[in-house]
Amino acid sequence: MQTSTIVDEHSVSISKKHVDGSGVENEIDVLVHDLGRIIECKYLTTGSDLTTYERVKDIVEKFIKPDKLSVAIKADNPNHFGQLNFVEPLNPYYNLNKQEIISGFKNGVNGNQGYIGPGANQITLEKLKTVHEFKIINGSSESPITITKLEWE
Repeated sequence: MQTSTIVDEHSVSISKKHVDGSGVENEIDVLVHDLGRIIECKYLTTGSDLTTYERVKDIVEKFIKPDKLSVAIKADNPNHFGQLNFVEPLNPYYNLNKQEIISGFKNGVNGNQGYIGPGANQITLEKLKTVHEFKIINGSSESPITITKLEWE
């Protein structure tokens, strides 16, 4: 199902399934047509930092793995964004400010700079930077927090 609407003067589709021009079906949370923007959203309902890393990896892989989105969708929508909504107060990232989130992601649970996350959920900072911008919604007074790909340096 796909819902199309106008948000802040932009044509937006909110859906789970979007068919590209060649008939290939893609799972997309939000597509901002006139800005060529795809937004992948994840809700964190657990207190686990491991789940946090898993959701970040899911967002990144949506845009870099060839089987997640069609070539046509990526070509038409080259601007990739992620949104993390922390709804569980016990999550270690729930009350963090922008700098604490960046530091937490970069240093991870194992302090391994250059990567975020442990084991199977580990991704490089270079891959993380393929997402143009992350929007973080949490319990911090700074929320919503925007982290651009340049801020992971």
